[in-house]
Amino acid sequence: MARPERLIVLFLLALFAAAPMLSAQDAPLIIEQAQKGVVTICGRPGASGGSAVTSFFQEETVVGNILGSGIVLSSDGLILTAHHTVAGAENISVVLSSLSEFDARVIATESSLDLAILRIQSADLVPLPWRLDMPPVVGETVYALGTPAIFSDDPFTSVSRGIIGAVNRSLTSSQEAREAPFLADLIETDAQLSPGESGGALIDESGRLLGMCLAVYHPTGAVRGRAFALPADRWLRSGVDAMLAGRAFPLGRLGLQVVALDTERSRRLGRPSRQGVQVSYVAISGPAEAAGVAVGDIVTRVNNEPVRLASQFRRIELRLVPGEIARLSVLRGNSTQSVPIEVTVAPQLAVGPPQRLEFHWRGMTLSDITDKIRKEYSLPYKSGIIVIDVDLVRNAYQAGLRKGDVIVEINNTPVGSLSEFTEAVRLIRETNVVRVRTTEGIGHIQGETR
Repeated sequence: MARPERLIVLFLLALFAAAPMLSAQDAPLIIEQAQKGVVTICGRPGASGGSAVTSFFQEETVVGNILGSGIVLSSDGLILTAHHTVAGAENISVVLSSLSEFDARVIATESSLDLAILRIQSADLVPLPWRLDMPPVVGETVYALGTPAIFSDDPFTSVSRGIIGAVNRSLTSSQEAREAPFLADLIETDAQLSPGESGGALIDESGRLLGMCLAVYHPTGAVRGRAFALPADRWLRSGVDAMLAGRAFPLGRLGLQVVALDTERSRRLGRPSRQGVQVSYVAISGPAEAAGVAVGDIVTRVNNEPVRLASQFRRIELRLVPGEIARLSVLRGNSTQSVPIEVTVAPQLAVGPPQRLEFHWRGMTLSDITDKIRKEYSLPYKSGIIVIDVDLVRNAYQAGLRKGDVIVEINNTPVGSLSEFTEAVRLIRETNVVRVRTTEGIGHIQGETR
C-alpha cells in the first residue's frame, strides 16, 4: 500500500499535469502582464538592514540607486517588498513597469519574516493574482521577476526561468545557534536572481504569485546558484494580512533545540534512523522545561505530526500559535509519553507589533508621533497620532482636519497610538459619521465610500 505522503504528491502532480501548460506563444503575453505587477524600489540605502535574517544577504550590495524589487498588492498603491531592502533607507521611490516614478513611504514592516509594505499615491495599478489554492510542486516551471541593481539607469524588470528544485527548505544563520534567526518553508529554484531582485515575484506558468524572491545565499556558500522565495500560500499571505491589520506576527516557541537521529546517533541509541529527533538543549525557565522535557529525550511527534528532521521540527514549532497547548510524543527510555507544552512567542522575533509608520483613512495620512516628527512639527507631546497629510477633496478636510493636527479621540474613545486608532475605527462603517477630537477642537467627518 502506498504511503499517504506519496499519494498526496501523486495527487498534486496529477493536478499540475492536468492544468493547461503555458505554450511558447502564451509565455510572452503572460510575462508581459505579470511585469505590470512588479516594480523597482529605488532610494539611498541605510547603514544596516536590521532584519532578523540580515546575515543571509551579505553579498547583496546596492549598485546605483536600486534597493530592490517589489510586488503590487493593490490597485490603489500598496507595494510588498523585502524588509532588508528598505530598512533604514531614505528617499524611497517606486518605478512602475511604465517607468513612471512615485515617492514611497514605508507603512508597515515585519522584520522576522523579512517583509515590508510601501504606499505610493497612484491609482490603477495592476496587482498580481496569488496562487493560494495549490502549493508549489517540485519540478514545475517558474519565472522570477525583478530588477537587477546593475541596471540602475535602465530599471526594466528582468525575467529568468527555472524549475522548483525543492519546497519546505529551511535556512538558519547558524545551525548550532540556539534560537537562531530562521527562514522556513522556502521555495528553492534554479531561476537566476541578482542583487536588486530581492522583493520581486516568483510566478507560475499562469502568471500567479507563488512567492516573494529573497535572493538568499547561505554564508557557507553551500547553496550558491540556488535562489529562494518566501511562499505565498504560507508565510507571505499571513504576514501581509497581519501587517495590514496592524498586528504583530508571533512565531511559536517551545524552548528547546533538537538534533536529527542520524545513523551514528541512532546506532548508539538503538533506534531506527530518521525516526524522531533528540532534544539537545532545553531553555532555562522555558515552556519545555516547565513541562518536564529533558536533554536526551526523543521527540517523535508534535500534535500527531511525525518528526524526522531537526529543520522539520523547527518549521512545525514556528507555525504553532502562542498561547495554545502543543502535545509532544516524547520517548524516554522504553516508554513514550504525551507531554503538553504551552506555546510562547519566539523571543528574538517578539519585538512588539510590526513597525507601523503610517495609516491611511478617509483621505488622511496618519502617523505615530516619533522623535523625528516631534522635532519636525515642534510638538510638546511625547506620544499620539498626528495628521501628516490630508486630501483636499475628501470629507476629513471638509470637517476641519489639517496637516499637523494631533488626534486624541474617536467617537468618545481616547486613542494614543496608531494601533489604538486602527482598532477604534475597525468596526466603523464607511458611511458612518465619525466624531474626531484633536488638540485643536472637534470635527465630524461625514461618511464616504471611496
